[in-house]
Amino acid sequence: MKAFLLALLLSFLAIGARAISICTTPSPFNTSIDYFGTSSHCAKNTTNPCLTNERMLFSAVPSLGCEGYAYIWNFGDGSSASGPGAIHTFSSPGTYKVVLTVIGGSFPIVFVLDVNVNVVAAPATSPTTLMILVFVLAAIAVVRLRT
Repeated sequence: MKAFLLALLLSFLAIGARAISICTTPSPFNTSIDYFGTSSHCAKNTTNPCLTNERMLFSAVPSLGCEGYAYIWNFGDGSSASGPGAIHTFSSPGTYKVVLTVIGGSFPIVFVLDVNVNVVAAPATSPTTLMILVFVLAAIAVVRLRT
């Protein structure tokens, strides 16, 4: 019985080792780059605008990748990072060309993604809303003066 369990365990280890050794080299066909804005929820395939000074998460997503590749991010604003994932904040509005270079195969692979960043807009305030706000603030001031 012990021999059977040992053989079973060794076969599972061999299957696991084979699964780990099978990997796909990152390429434009099996890898994508994505981003997500933590406050605006902007993303690669949404219409939500990204905002200035928003924390943005960038990631390279290989369908089945191998270890040993270098990921170098250039955010188009003079900043860079490394690794399959990066966090970045754009301080000015504009369209930025984010470039990811993956190094480690027979030649570097370059991915380019345009990210549109807008200024945080103040909400529009109607004249009626302003009048109500002034009235409420005046009422609070009168009540405080009486006490």
